[in-house]
Amino acid sequence: MEAKQGSDAVEVTESEELSGQRRTRRIGTARRGTPAWQQAMKKAFNPAQRYAKALPDDHGWPPFLIVVDVGFCIDFYADFSLQGKHYFPYPFD
Repeated sequence: MEAKQGSDAVEVTESEELSGQRRTRRIGTARRGTPAWQQAMKKAFNPAQRYAKALPDDHGWPPFLIVVDVGFCIDFYADFSLQGKHYFPYPFD
């Protein structure tokens, strides 16, 4: 499983307590529903697959890889052949 944190906000402005200055910082991986967010979720598949490849041989390949935007969505990818070569979005279209 690989987790990302998307955001519904573009940015947040906050006060720094000591200096009284305001600064802007980005929240989350990307703003949900944007092409950047969709790309980030697709890219998150790669580390999930690397985790599966790093498992000891006697564990075999997992039937599912999971990509999560915490608090928003869970994407499943399945390879029921258990060969780790053809993970597709699940449920299949």
